[in-house]
Amino acid sequence: MRSHLKCTIMGGLLFSLTAVSSLAMASDWKSYGAWGCNNGQYVTTAFSGTGTVTVALVPSYWYGTIFNNTTQTQTLICPIINDAGQGLLRASFVAYDRHETQDVICRMAVEQSSGNDFWREVVQGQTMGYGSGSQEVPLAGLPPTYTYYTFGCYLPPKSGNNLSHFVSYDIEEG
Repeated sequence: MRSHLKCTIMGGLLFSLTAVSSLAMASDWKSYGAWGCNNGQYVTTAFSGTGTVTVALVPSYWYGTIFNNTTQTQTLICPIINDAGQGLLRASFVAYDRHETQDVICRMAVEQSSGNDFWREVVQGQTMGYGSGSQEVPLAGLPPTYTYYTFGCYLPPKSGNNLSHFVSYDIEEG
């Protein structure tokens, strides 16, 4: 990469600053909060003889995290904005794993289509067992040249009074 920097200084004042590069490569790092994820379930309303009853929305949120207060594994679907157009360099997520036997697992599917061909590859990461603190988990082996990305997580069910939380996920494009 070749770069040039030109400054014009007159009387101690900077009048212009010009930077020229023959090749520009930018890295784009995004940190997404859990609040952007959902599990495809919405608030439902039921009518009864005594009025309207609203069923609670799943997932459940706690200070920006998503927790699972059910007896079943919860699947989360999370958006990714791919605007750098050069593929992914890194991806990771942060979660609290509070289940004794099941881990929080997140997967990223990367997809590319060209003519009649379609490629798909899935990479995943998972927490390393039960604990009280948060865990940051990288997703290894991301192919950097794909075009479309989807991100999803499996949040284990509650274990006694212990609830696993999904906090955030980070994506770096380059």
